Amino acid sequence: MEPDQIIGLVGGVILIIISLVVTSKRERQLDDPDDDSVIYLDELKNKAKLQKGVSI
Repeated sequence: MEPDQIIGLVGGVILIIISLVVTSKRERQLDDPDDDSVIYLDELKNKAKLQKGVSI
């Protein structure tokens, strides 16, 4: 293998690991009922605090 291929392979593995860690963190945030930074789409209507009849 050439050095460029090794660097590309290592970079790809690092990106996969980072993606898995971020995904795991977001799933844990979904399971925490007190954390509103990430919510299921079905819960969005209940969590949204919008005023009715206000125009911009």
